[in-house]
Amino acid sequence: LHDALPICEELLGRHEVGDVLLVGQVVLGALLGLGLLGRVVLRQAGLELAWVQDLAHEERILVAEGVGANARNGAPVLVKGDSSILYRYIEPNLLVVVAERGATMTLYILGTISGNLVQSFEVVGGSEPVNVLAVDNAVVMHYWSMQNTRFELLSVELFANMPDPGAAAVVMGQHNKTRPAHDYVFAPRPLVASQNHIYPHGITSIGVSCTKNGVTPRSLLLATTTNRIHTLSLDHINPRKQIG
Repeated sequence: LHDALPICEELLGRHEVGDVLLVGQVVLGALLGLGLLGRVVLRQAGLELAWVQDLAHEERILVAEGVGANARNGAPVLVKGDSSILYRYIEPNLLVVVAERGATMTLYILGTISGNLVQSFEVVGGSEPVNVLAVDNAVVMHYWSMQNTRFELLSVELFANMPDPGAAAVVMGQHNKTRPAHDYVFAPRPLVASQNHIYPHGITSIGVSCTKNGVTPRSLLLATTTNRIHTLSLDHINPRKQIG
C-alpha cells in the first residue's frame, strides 16, 4: 500500500468529499481501490482495501486521470436532430486508466466507488506519449500510433442506458452526486460511442474550457510540442457526428 500513496494524494486533491475511495497503483497486475475515512492528512490516515480490479498480465500503467472539479457542470442531456433526448452518463467518480502491454494499449474507464469496469478499448499499435482527459460524459486520449506513424485522438462518449425519466428528472435531478456502491455494481453499463481521429501534432498537455454554468460548448485546449496552444471543439471530434 505504500507504493499507492503518491497517486492517492493526487486524486485526493480532485475530490472534495469525505469517505471517498481512492485508487492505488498496479500491484501484481491489479488495480487496488483504497478506502479513506474522513478529511484527514493522507499519510496519517488508515487505508483499507475496498476492491481489486484485475488487469491483463504484464500490463503497465501509463496514465491515470479522474474527472476534474471544473469538468462536471455540462448539460445532463443531448437533444438530437429529431428532438429526441439522450441522457449523458455524467459520473464524478470515474477514473480513466491507460495501460500498455507490448504493442497494444488499453483504455480502461472505471468507477472508483465499487471498482466496476464501465468500458475498455484496445488500441493496437498505440504508444507513448499519451495524454488523457475526462470531462462530463466524454473521454479523449491523444497518443502516438506506431501502426500508422502519426498522432491520433480517440474520443469516447458515454450515455445513460435507461428509459426516459421525463423532464422533471432533468430539472430536479442531482446529476453529479455520488451514489451507493451497490448502484454502480448493478446498474447497466452505459451506451458507448467512440471514434479515432488524425491529429497531426504532438502535445505536452491537454485541458478543457469551462464556464460557470456549463452553457457554452466546451473546447479542448492542447499545448503542442511547438509551444503553441490549439483549441478544438468537442463537437468536431464527437463520435456520433456523421461523416460525409
